[in-house]
Amino acid sequence: MVFRPAFVLLSLMTLAAQVGQLPLVPIILGGNERLAWDQAGNDDTGIGTLRYIVYVDGKAVDLTGESCSRSSSSAGFSCSAPLPPLTIGLHSLDIAAASRGSSLQTSRSNRLLVLAVRSTQVRSQPSPTAGVAATTILTSDRVRLTVTPIVTGLADAVDLAFLPDGRMVVAERDGLLRIVRNGRLVATPPSPTVDGGVERDRLLAVTVDANFDRSHFVYAIYTTTSAEGDPAFSLVRFRETGDTFADRLIIADDVPASPDGAAAALRFGPDGKLFAAFDNGGRPQLAADLSSYNGKVLRLNPDGTTPADQRGYLPLYSSAYRSPRGLAWHLPSRILWIISQETDGARLSAIASEGVPLRGIVRTALTLPAGMVPSGVAVYPSTGMAELFRGNILITSDQGRSLLRLQTDPLVPTRILATEQLLQDQIGGIRAPAVGPDGAIYLATESTIWRLSPAANDGPASIESPRRR
Repeated sequence: MVFRPAFVLLSLMTLAAQVGQLPLVPIILGGNERLAWDQAGNDDTGIGTLRYIVYVDGKAVDLTGESCSRSSSSAGFSCSAPLPPLTIGLHSLDIAAASRGSSLQTSRSNRLLVLAVRSTQVRSQPSPTAGVAATTILTSDRVRLTVTPIVTGLADAVDLAFLPDGRMVVAERDGLLRIVRNGRLVATPPSPTVDGGVERDRLLAVTVDANFDRSHFVYAIYTTTSAEGDPAFSLVRFRETGDTFADRLIIADDVPASPDGAAAALRFGPDGKLFAAFDNGGRPQLAADLSSYNGKVLRLNPDGTTPADQRGYLPLYSSAYRSPRGLAWHLPSRILWIISQETDGARLSAIASEGVPLRGIVRTALTLPAGMVPSGVAVYPSTGMAELFRGNILITSDQGRSLLRLQTDPLVPTRILATEQLLQDQIGGIRAPAVGPDGAIYLATESTIWRLSPAANDGPASIESPRRR
Protein backbone atom coordinates (compact mmCIF):
# COMPACT_ATOMS: atom_id res chain seq x y z
CA MET A 1 0.00 0.00 0.00
CA VAL A 2 1.28 3.49 -0.86
CA PHE A 3 0.61 6.31 1.58
CA ARG A 4 0.74 9.64 -0.33
CA PRO A 5 0.84 12.72 1.89
CA ALA A 6 -0.72 15.94 0.71
CA PHE A 7 2.50 17.79 -0.05
CA VAL A 8 4.85 18.44 -2.96
CA LEU A 9 8.60 18.41 -2.38
CA LEU A 10 10.41 20.75 -4.77
CA SER A 11 14.03 20.81 -5.90
CA LEU A 12 16.93 21.30 -3.53
CA MET A 13 17.35 25.06 -3.89
CA THR A 14 13.60 25.78 -3.69
CA LEU A 15 11.56 25.82 -0.52
CA ALA A 16 9.21 22.87 -0.14
CA ALA A 17 5.73 23.95 -1.10
CA GLN A 18 3.23 24.08 1.74
CA VAL A 19 0.40 22.28 0.00
CA GLY A 20 -2.71 21.35 2.02
CA GLN A 21 -3.44 21.77 5.70
CA LEU A 22 -2.61 19.70 8.75
CA PRO A 23 -5.22 16.92 8.79
CA LEU A 24 -7.75 17.28 11.58
CA VAL A 25 -7.93 13.49 11.79
CA PRO A 26 -4.66 11.55 11.70
CA ILE A 27 -4.06 9.09 8.87
CA ILE A 28 -4.12 5.54 10.25
CA LEU A 29 -1.20 3.27 9.40
CA GLY A 30 -1.35 -0.49 9.63
CA GLY A 31 2.38 -1.14 9.26
CA ASN A 32 2.85 -1.93 5.53
CA GLU A 33 2.45 1.52 3.93
CA ARG A 34 4.99 3.45 1.88
CA LEU A 35 5.60 7.17 2.01
CA ALA A 36 5.06 8.85 -1.39
CA TRP A 37 5.73 12.37 -2.69
CA ASP A 38 6.09 14.36 -5.91
CA GLN A 39 9.55 15.68 -6.75
CA ALA A 40 10.28 18.47 -9.20
CA GLY A 41 13.02 17.75 -11.73
CA ASN A 42 13.87 17.63 -15.43
CA ASP A 43 16.15 14.62 -15.71
CA ASP A 44 17.05 11.38 -13.99
CA THR A 45 20.58 12.56 -13.25
CA GLY A 46 19.41 15.42 -11.06
CA ILE A 47 17.03 13.18 -9.14
CA GLY A 48 19.86 10.77 -8.44
CA THR A 49 21.82 13.46 -6.59
CA LEU A 50 19.14 13.90 -3.91
CA ARG A 51 18.56 12.14 -0.63
CA TYR A 52 15.50 12.53 1.58
CA ILE A 53 15.09 13.08 5.29
CA VAL A 54 11.87 12.42 7.18
CA TYR A 55 11.37 14.11 10.52
CA VAL A 56 9.50 11.78 12.87
CA ASP A 57 8.23 13.83 15.81
CA GLY A 58 10.97 16.33 14.99
CA LYS A 59 13.80 13.76 14.86
CA ALA A 60 15.61 13.41 11.52
CA VAL A 61 15.74 9.95 9.92
CA ASP A 62 17.27 9.29 6.48
CA LEU A 63 14.83 7.54 4.16
CA THR A 64 16.20 4.38 2.54
CA GLY A 65 14.97 2.31 -0.37
CA GLU A 66 13.42 5.28 -2.17
CA SER A 67 12.52 5.06 -5.84
CA CYS A 68 11.44 7.77 -8.30
CA SER A 69 9.86 7.50 -11.73
CA ARG A 70 8.70 10.07 -14.27
CA SER A 71 5.21 11.36 -13.65
CA SER A 72 2.61 13.02 -15.84
CA SER A 73 2.14 15.62 -13.10
CA SER A 74 3.80 19.01 -13.24
CA ALA A 75 6.19 17.95 -10.48
CA GLY A 76 8.13 15.75 -12.87
CA PHE A 77 8.71 12.63 -10.74
CA SER A 78 6.70 10.41 -8.42
CA CYS A 79 8.80 9.10 -5.53
CA SER A 80 8.15 6.69 -2.67
CA ALA A 81 10.02 4.93 0.12
CA PRO A 82 9.23 2.52 2.96
CA LEU A 83 8.13 4.27 6.11
CA PRO A 84 10.83 4.51 8.78
CA PRO A 85 10.28 2.45 11.96
CA LEU A 86 7.28 3.85 13.86
CA THR A 87 6.12 2.70 17.23
CA ILE A 88 2.44 2.36 18.05
CA GLY A 89 0.82 5.75 18.61
CA LEU A 90 0.45 9.24 17.16
CA HIS A 91 3.34 10.76 15.21
CA SER A 92 4.07 13.84 13.12
CA LEU A 93 5.95 13.55 9.80
CA ASP A 94 7.78 16.17 7.71
CA ILE A 95 10.08 15.61 4.71
CA ALA A 96 13.02 17.57 3.33
CA ALA A 97 15.43 16.92 0.47
CA ALA A 98 19.21 17.28 0.61
CA SER A 99 22.11 16.89 -1.73
CA ARG A 100 24.07 13.67 -1.28
CA GLY A 101 27.34 14.46 0.46
CA SER A 102 26.05 17.79 1.76
CA SER A 103 24.20 18.99 4.85
CA LEU A 104 22.32 21.60 2.83
CA GLN A 105 18.63 20.78 2.62
CA THR A 106 15.30 22.29 1.66
CA SER A 107 12.79 23.55 4.16
CA ARG A 108 10.52 20.85 5.48
CA SER A 109 7.24 19.97 3.85
CA ASN A 110 3.92 20.59 5.55
CA ARG A 111 3.41 18.43 8.63
CA LEU A 112 1.18 15.37 8.72
CA LEU A 113 -0.31 13.48 11.63
CA VAL A 114 -0.25 9.69 11.41
CA LEU A 115 -1.59 7.13 13.85
CA ALA A 116 0.37 3.87 13.75
CA VAL A 117 -1.79 0.99 14.95
CA ARG A 118 0.96 -1.53 14.32
CA SER A 119 4.72 -1.18 14.49
CA THR A 120 6.28 -0.56 11.07
CA GLN A 121 9.52 -2.21 12.10
CA VAL A 122 9.76 -5.84 10.98
CA ARG A 123 12.63 -7.83 12.39
CA SER A 124 14.46 -10.27 10.23
CA GLN A 125 14.79 -13.82 11.52
CA PRO A 126 18.32 -14.98 12.25
CA SER A 127 19.38 -18.57 12.03
CA PRO A 128 17.58 -20.23 14.96
CA THR A 129 20.69 -21.71 16.57
CA ALA A 130 23.57 -19.86 14.96
CA GLY A 131 26.67 -20.03 17.14
CA VAL A 132 24.88 -21.75 20.05
CA ALA A 133 25.52 -25.39 20.92
CA ALA A 134 23.43 -28.04 22.66
CA THR A 135 24.51 -29.19 26.12
CA THR A 136 24.03 -32.55 27.86
CA ILE A 137 23.64 -32.81 31.64
CA LEU A 138 23.10 -35.64 34.14
CA THR A 139 20.46 -35.34 36.88
CA SER A 140 20.70 -36.78 40.37
CA ASP A 141 18.36 -39.51 39.07
CA ARG A 142 21.10 -40.58 36.62
CA VAL A 143 19.07 -39.33 33.65
CA ARG A 144 20.84 -37.61 30.80
CA LEU A 145 19.11 -34.47 29.58
CA THR A 146 19.86 -32.38 26.53
CA VAL A 147 19.35 -28.63 26.55
CA THR A 148 19.10 -27.44 22.97
CA PRO A 149 18.77 -23.89 21.62
CA ILE A 150 15.67 -23.65 19.44
CA VAL A 151 15.73 -19.96 18.55
CA THR A 152 18.15 -17.07 19.04
CA GLY A 153 18.04 -13.37 18.23
CA LEU A 154 15.66 -12.32 21.00
CA ALA A 155 16.05 -8.90 22.59
CA ASP A 156 16.06 -9.29 26.38
CA ALA A 157 13.43 -12.03 26.77
CA VAL A 158 11.65 -12.03 30.15
CA ASP A 159 8.70 -14.46 29.97
CA LEU A 160 7.16 -17.30 27.93
CA ALA A 161 3.67 -18.64 27.28
CA PHE A 162 2.28 -21.26 24.91
CA LEU A 163 -0.76 -20.97 22.67
CA PRO A 164 -2.98 -24.07 22.36
CA ASP A 165 -1.69 -24.79 18.84
CA GLY A 166 1.93 -24.98 20.04
CA ARG A 167 3.06 -21.49 19.09
CA MET A 168 5.09 -19.71 21.73
CA VAL A 169 4.62 -16.12 22.87
CA VAL A 170 7.86 -14.50 24.05
CA ALA A 171 7.83 -11.29 26.07
CA GLU A 172 10.78 -8.97 25.52
CA ARG A 173 11.69 -6.41 28.13
CA ASP A 174 11.49 -3.48 25.70
CA GLY A 175 7.73 -3.98 25.49
CA LEU A 176 7.24 -6.34 22.55
CA LEU A 177 5.48 -9.70 22.29
CA ARG A 178 6.99 -12.09 19.75
CA ILE A 179 5.62 -15.29 18.22
CA VAL A 180 7.76 -18.41 17.76
CA ARG A 181 6.32 -20.88 15.29
CA ASN A 182 8.04 -24.21 14.60
CA GLY A 183 11.23 -23.02 16.23
CA ARG A 184 11.49 -19.72 14.36
CA LEU A 185 10.60 -16.15 15.24
CA VAL A 186 7.77 -15.11 12.97
CA ALA A 187 8.96 -12.29 10.72
CA THR A 188 5.89 -10.09 11.14
CA PRO A 189 5.55 -6.70 12.80
CA PRO A 190 5.90 -7.21 16.56
CA SER A 191 3.21 -6.28 19.04
CA PRO A 192 2.33 -2.78 20.18
CA THR A 193 3.77 -1.37 23.34
CA VAL A 194 1.57 -0.04 26.06
CA ASP A 195 2.32 3.65 25.63
CA GLY A 196 3.56 4.15 22.11
CA GLY A 197 6.98 2.62 22.62
CA VAL A 198 8.25 5.20 25.08
CA GLU A 199 11.59 4.00 26.43
CA ARG A 200 10.32 3.86 30.02
CA ASP A 201 7.85 1.06 29.22
CA ARG A 202 9.07 -2.38 30.21
CA LEU A 203 7.33 -5.71 29.80
CA LEU A 204 7.46 -8.06 32.79
CA ALA A 205 4.98 -10.91 32.26
CA VAL A 206 2.70 -12.53 29.69
CA THR A 207 -0.02 -15.17 29.84
CA VAL A 208 -2.59 -16.70 27.50
CA ASP A 209 -6.34 -16.68 28.11
CA ALA A 210 -7.68 -19.97 29.43
CA ASN A 211 -10.30 -19.73 26.66
CA PHE A 212 -7.86 -18.63 23.97
CA ASP A 213 -9.43 -20.84 21.27
CA ARG A 214 -12.55 -18.71 21.58
CA SER A 215 -11.22 -15.29 22.59
CA HIS A 216 -7.65 -15.14 21.18
CA PHE A 217 -6.76 -12.92 24.17
CA VAL A 218 -3.22 -12.55 25.51
CA TYR A 219 -2.50 -10.59 28.69
CA ALA A 220 0.64 -8.72 29.75
CA ILE A 221 1.96 -6.59 32.60
CA TYR A 222 4.09 -3.56 31.77
CA THR A 223 5.78 -0.89 33.80
CA THR A 224 5.12 2.64 32.66
CA THR A 225 4.89 6.07 34.27
CA SER A 226 1.90 7.42 36.16
CA ALA A 227 0.44 10.89 35.62
CA GLU A 228 2.55 12.04 38.57
CA GLY A 229 5.73 10.74 36.91
CA ASP A 230 6.18 7.74 39.21
CA PRO A 231 6.78 4.14 38.05
CA ALA A 232 3.52 2.22 37.70
CA PHE A 233 2.15 -1.09 36.44
CA SER A 234 -0.36 -1.57 33.62
CA LEU A 235 -2.26 -4.81 33.08
CA VAL A 236 -3.12 -4.99 29.38
CA ARG A 237 -5.09 -7.31 27.13
CA PHE A 238 -4.38 -7.89 23.42
CA ARG A 239 -6.14 -9.91 20.76
CA GLU A 240 -3.90 -12.23 18.72
CA THR A 241 -4.61 -12.45 15.03
CA GLY A 242 -2.33 -13.76 12.31
CA ASP A 243 0.74 -13.90 14.61
CA THR A 244 0.31 -10.25 15.62
CA PHE A 245 -1.30 -8.49 18.57
CA ALA A 246 -3.86 -5.70 18.39
CA ASP A 247 -7.00 -4.30 20.09
CA ARG A 248 -5.09 -3.20 23.17
CA LEU A 249 -7.29 -2.79 26.25
CA ILE A 250 -6.02 -1.62 29.64
CA ILE A 251 -7.48 -3.82 32.38
CA ALA A 252 -5.79 -2.02 35.28
CA ASP A 253 -3.26 0.80 35.45
CA ASP A 254 -1.60 3.30 37.76
CA VAL A 255 -0.66 0.51 40.18
CA PRO A 256 2.47 1.85 41.92
CA ALA A 257 5.63 -0.06 40.98
CA SER A 258 8.81 -0.33 42.96
CA PRO A 259 11.37 2.20 41.73
CA ASP A 260 14.10 -0.35 42.50
CA GLY A 261 13.53 -3.37 40.23
CA ALA A 262 9.78 -3.52 39.60
CA ALA A 263 8.43 -7.09 39.67
CA ALA A 264 5.10 -8.68 38.75
CA ALA A 265 3.71 -12.04 37.65
CA LEU A 266 0.70 -13.18 35.64
CA ARG A 267 -0.99 -16.54 35.01
CA PHE A 268 -4.44 -18.01 34.42
CA GLY A 269 -5.75 -20.46 36.97
CA PRO A 270 -7.53 -23.78 36.41
CA ASP A 271 -10.81 -22.00 37.24
CA GLY A 272 -10.42 -19.72 34.21
CA LYS A 273 -9.63 -16.69 36.36
CA LEU A 274 -6.71 -14.33 35.85
CA PHE A 275 -4.15 -14.21 38.68
CA ALA A 276 -1.90 -11.14 38.81
CA ALA A 277 0.77 -10.33 41.39
CA PHE A 278 2.33 -6.89 41.89
CA ASP A 279 5.24 -5.83 44.09
CA ASN A 280 4.73 -3.56 47.08
CA GLY A 281 5.61 -0.42 45.15
CA GLY A 282 8.60 0.16 47.41
CA ARG A 283 6.22 0.80 50.32
CA PRO A 284 5.72 -2.25 52.58
CA GLN A 285 2.62 -0.72 54.19
CA LEU A 286 0.68 -1.06 50.92
CA ALA A 287 0.50 -4.85 51.38
CA ALA A 288 -1.94 -4.30 54.27
CA ASP A 289 -4.02 -1.71 52.42
CA LEU A 290 -7.14 -3.41 51.01
CA SER A 291 -7.64 -0.57 48.54
CA SER A 292 -4.20 -1.19 47.00
CA TYR A 293 -3.20 -3.90 44.52
CA ASN A 294 0.39 -3.79 45.77
CA GLY A 295 2.07 -6.66 47.59
CA LYS A 296 -0.74 -9.02 46.68
CA VAL A 297 -1.92 -11.74 44.34
CA LEU A 298 -5.21 -10.74 42.72
CA ARG A 299 -7.87 -13.05 41.32
CA LEU A 300 -9.78 -11.40 38.48
CA ASN A 301 -12.30 -12.20 35.81
CA PRO A 302 -10.72 -12.02 32.32
CA ASP A 303 -12.30 -8.56 31.85
CA GLY A 304 -10.63 -7.27 35.01
CA THR A 305 -13.70 -7.30 37.24
CA THR A 306 -13.85 -9.06 40.61
CA PRO A 307 -15.33 -12.59 40.62
CA ALA A 308 -18.61 -12.83 42.51
CA ASP A 309 -17.25 -15.61 44.75
CA GLN A 310 -14.36 -13.51 46.11
CA ARG A 311 -14.43 -12.78 49.83
CA GLY A 312 -15.61 -9.23 50.48
CA TYR A 313 -16.09 -8.77 46.73
CA LEU A 314 -12.44 -7.75 46.62
CA PRO A 315 -9.94 -9.24 44.14
CA LEU A 316 -7.44 -9.92 46.94
CA TYR A 317 -6.44 -13.61 46.87
CA SER A 318 -3.21 -13.69 48.87
CA SER A 319 -0.69 -11.32 50.51
CA ALA A 320 1.90 -10.07 51.43
CA TYR A 321 4.68 -10.27 48.85
CA ARG A 322 7.48 -7.78 48.58
CA SER A 323 8.61 -8.69 45.05
CA PRO A 324 6.70 -11.56 43.35
CA ARG A 325 8.65 -13.14 40.49
CA GLY A 326 6.39 -15.96 39.30
CA LEU A 327 3.12 -17.90 39.65
CA ALA A 328 2.58 -21.57 38.76
CA TRP A 329 -0.19 -24.11 39.32
CA HIS A 330 0.15 -27.68 40.48
CA LEU A 331 -2.58 -29.85 38.99
CA PRO A 332 -4.75 -31.63 39.94
CA SER A 333 -4.29 -30.33 43.52
CA ARG A 334 -4.95 -26.72 42.41
CA ILE A 335 -2.12 -25.49 44.60
CA LEU A 336 -0.75 -22.12 43.50
CA TRP A 337 3.01 -21.77 44.00
CA ILE A 338 4.30 -18.22 44.33
CA ILE A 339 7.99 -17.35 44.17
CA SER A 340 8.96 -13.96 45.63
CA GLN A 341 12.06 -12.09 46.71
CA GLU A 342 11.71 -10.95 50.30
CA THR A 343 14.04 -8.90 52.47
CA ASP A 344 15.48 -12.07 54.04
CA GLY A 345 15.82 -14.05 50.80
CA ALA A 346 13.73 -15.90 48.23
CA ARG A 347 10.47 -17.44 49.46
CA LEU A 348 8.32 -20.12 47.86
CA SER A 349 4.70 -20.24 49.07
CA ALA A 350 1.96 -22.80 48.39
CA ILE A 351 -1.56 -21.33 48.35
CA ALA A 352 -4.81 -23.31 48.39
CA SER A 353 -8.31 -21.98 47.68
CA GLU A 354 -10.70 -22.35 50.56
CA GLY A 355 -14.10 -21.21 51.75
CA VAL A 356 -17.17 -19.61 50.26
CA PRO A 357 -16.66 -16.77 49.60
CA LEU A 358 -13.25 -17.85 48.38
CA ARG A 359 -9.83 -16.86 49.63
CA GLY A 360 -6.27 -18.18 49.33
CA ILE A 361 -4.72 -19.89 52.35
CA VAL A 362 -0.96 -20.40 52.76
CA ARG A 363 -0.29 -24.13 53.13
CA THR A 364 3.47 -23.93 53.32
CA ALA A 365 6.23 -21.37 52.86
CA LEU A 366 9.85 -22.28 52.18
CA THR A 367 13.01 -20.19 52.17
CA LEU A 368 15.25 -21.00 49.21
CA PRO A 369 19.02 -21.47 49.47
CA ALA A 370 21.00 -18.33 50.22
CA GLY A 371 21.94 -16.38 47.12
CA MET A 372 19.10 -17.87 45.03
CA VAL A 373 17.51 -14.81 43.40
CA PRO A 374 14.46 -16.12 41.50
CA SER A 375 13.27 -14.88 38.11
CA GLY A 376 10.41 -17.31 37.37
CA VAL A 377 8.67 -20.55 38.31
CA ALA A 378 6.85 -23.42 36.61
CA VAL A 379 5.32 -26.66 37.86
CA TYR A 380 5.65 -29.73 35.69
CA PRO A 381 2.22 -31.34 35.09
CA SER A 382 1.25 -34.88 36.04
CA THR A 383 1.82 -36.10 32.48
CA GLY A 384 4.76 -35.99 30.09
CA MET A 385 8.47 -36.88 30.12
CA ALA A 386 7.83 -40.21 31.85
CA GLU A 387 8.24 -40.00 35.64
CA LEU A 388 11.18 -37.66 35.66
CA PHE A 389 9.72 -34.20 36.32
CA ARG A 390 6.11 -34.94 37.27
CA GLY A 391 4.96 -32.51 39.95
CA ASN A 392 8.43 -30.95 40.17
CA ILE A 393 8.75 -27.23 40.84
CA LEU A 394 11.21 -25.51 38.49
CA ILE A 395 12.64 -22.16 39.61
CA THR A 396 14.84 -20.11 37.30
CA SER A 397 17.47 -17.61 38.35
CA ASP A 398 18.85 -14.94 36.07
CA GLN A 399 21.36 -13.66 38.58
CA GLY A 400 22.22 -17.19 39.77
CA ARG A 401 22.47 -18.52 36.18
CA SER A 402 20.76 -21.80 37.05
CA LEU A 403 17.59 -23.88 37.25
CA LEU A 404 16.51 -25.13 40.68
CA ARG A 405 14.53 -28.38 40.64
CA LEU A 406 12.35 -29.22 43.65
CA GLN A 407 10.97 -32.75 43.75
CA THR A 408 7.57 -32.98 45.46
CA ASP A 409 5.76 -35.83 47.17
CA PRO A 410 3.13 -37.24 44.75
CA LEU A 411 0.76 -37.79 47.70
CA VAL A 412 1.43 -34.49 49.48
CA PRO A 413 2.23 -31.94 46.76
CA THR A 414 3.26 -29.23 49.26
CA ARG A 415 6.01 -31.47 50.67
CA ILE A 416 9.47 -31.12 49.14
CA LEU A 417 11.47 -34.38 48.99
CA ALA A 418 14.71 -33.18 47.39
CA THR A 419 16.30 -30.25 45.60
CA GLU A 420 18.79 -30.13 42.76
CA GLN A 421 20.64 -27.34 40.98
CA LEU A 422 20.77 -27.76 37.18
CA LEU A 423 22.52 -25.91 34.35
CA GLN A 424 24.72 -23.87 36.70
CA ASP A 425 26.60 -21.35 34.51
CA GLN A 426 25.95 -23.49 31.41
CA ILE A 427 23.50 -21.40 29.37
CA GLY A 428 23.71 -18.04 31.17
CA GLY A 429 21.12 -16.31 33.32
CA ILE A 430 17.72 -17.99 33.01
CA ARG A 431 14.77 -15.59 32.99
CA ALA A 432 11.67 -17.80 32.71
CA PRO A 433 10.57 -21.46 32.48
CA ALA A 434 7.55 -22.97 30.70
CA VAL A 435 6.35 -26.49 29.98
CA GLY A 436 5.51 -26.99 26.31
CA PRO A 437 2.67 -29.03 24.80
CA ASP A 438 5.30 -31.59 23.80
CA GLY A 439 6.24 -32.21 27.45
CA ALA A 440 9.63 -30.54 27.16
CA ILE A 441 10.77 -27.73 29.43
CA TYR A 442 11.51 -24.42 27.71
CA LEU A 443 13.85 -21.85 29.24
CA ALA A 444 14.34 -18.22 28.22
CA THR A 445 17.72 -16.58 28.53
CA GLU A 446 18.44 -13.05 27.38
CA SER A 447 18.58 -13.84 23.66
CA THR A 448 17.80 -17.56 23.34
CA ILE A 449 15.00 -20.06 23.99
CA TRP A 450 16.28 -23.48 25.11
CA ARG A 451 14.50 -26.85 25.11
CA LEU A 452 15.28 -29.27 27.96
CA SER A 453 14.36 -32.92 27.33
CA PRO A 454 15.75 -36.47 27.82
CA ALA A 455 18.74 -37.22 25.62
CA ALA A 456 17.64 -38.73 22.32
CA ASN A 457 19.55 -42.00 22.73
CA ASP A 458 18.34 -42.70 26.28
CA GLY A 459 15.99 -45.66 26.44
CA PRO A 460 12.97 -45.84 28.72
CA ALA A 461 14.95 -47.76 31.34
CA SER A 462 17.17 -44.74 31.98
CA ILE A 463 14.26 -42.55 33.05
CA GLU A 464 13.59 -43.15 36.72
CA SER A 465 11.10 -41.81 39.23
CA PRO A 466 12.44 -39.19 41.64
CA ARG A 467 13.80 -40.91 44.73
CA ARG A 468 13.27 -39.77 48.31
CA ARG A 469 16.31 -38.21 49.92
